[in-house]
Amino acid sequence: MISIDGFEYHRRCKSDDCELTLLEKLRESYHGRYHDPRASAISDRIGTAFFWFITVSEIYIAVEYVVPQQFAEYSEWTRYCIKVLCWFIFVQTIANWACIRHCDTSYRITADEPTASARFQ
Repeated sequence: MISIDGFEYHRRCKSDDCELTLLEKLRESYHGRYHDPRASAISDRIGTAFFWFITVSEIYIAVEYVVPQQFAEYSEWTRYCIKVLCWFIFVQTIANWACIRHCDTSYRITADEPTASARFQ
């Protein structure tokens, strides 16, 4: 029997020679995978470059092309406010990315909740 978030799934056969379910195959492949530090470093650099390319491209396209064309019938003040909103969202996205990249986001078990250690092991 497999339990995920309160739902229980039963295997069709009890012997070890029966075929594994997709979830069991995914779990085994996740726990048995090989970790290459060089591949992690390369994918980290590529992911960072891709993130910056996408975010800068989005703000450029939004401010230079989308807002002036889609809101052409609105006043200049309205277009200005929408551009400011686009820049605000851009800055918030970069700030959130920087916080996630450079701060530890792991869950820490403290003495304040002694029963938490049993739940998160």
